[in-house]
Amino acid sequence: MKLSQRTDALIFRCRMKVFLGVPSLFLFLLFYAGCAKLQYLDELLTLRGLATEQEQMARQIARQDTQFEDLVAAVQKGTISTYRTQKGVARKFGPPIYVRHFTEDDHRLDVWVYRHAVQFFGSPRVYLYWDESGHLIRWKYDEPQDKGQPASNLPEAV
Repeated sequence: MKLSQRTDALIFRCRMKVFLGVPSLFLFLLFYAGCAKLQYLDELLTLRGLATEQEQMARQIARQDTQFEDLVAAVQKGTISTYRTQKGVARKFGPPIYVRHFTEDDHRLDVWVYRHAVQFFGSPRVYLYWDESGHLIRWKYDEPQDKGQPASNLPEAV
């Protein structure tokens, strides 16, 4: 064999080794990674579940904040008066953040408090007052005076 033929043959064998070696290495790594995934499958599923839960929480918070903004707009425009029952308000604006029962002029009243979902202080608040039969009798919108303080005080509990 001539030198150029031997060189060509050597180059061909090297290329074949590389050609066959790369897919073999790829398959080996894929198999090894698959084994590692199986080994930690429970942990991976837990992390995936946690990520899904976090996404659901973020969507829920966004939905609550949107409903709160809709409630603020309804209070400021005066259209809140069209929602006369607790059921209608809860259906449109979601459940309140807080409910307090109190007595005023010998009548038992409930006050529903709405605010942004995760903003404890520095958030505007809407107070909806309900009579004993669950009808809306008045409402109040409070802007916070100070970012570190609650918007206002609630009536005393029964």
